[in-house]
Amino acid sequence: MANIWKKFSDLLPKKQLVIGTVVSIDNTNKVSVVALSDTTQVTVLGTSVIVGNKCFIEDGKITSEAPNIPIVSVEIN
Repeated sequence: MANIWKKFSDLLPKKQLVIGTVVSIDNTNKVSVVALSDTTQVTVLGTSVIVGNKCFIEDGKITSEAPNIPIVSVEIN
């Protein structure tokens, strides 16, 4: 008999992908401060996106620039 939970968890992404806006860049340490949609600021590796632009963050690293479109958050109860 197959484990249903294992099959379900295999469908989920293994890495978390987050979008944020670059607030500042520290080229010396190769890190950037990024503001997330909930106004939390995090320090991540990477300096490839300029201040004011949105970026994709995966596993604590900037992976690429994100399109500058509005982000809508919906909470379902």
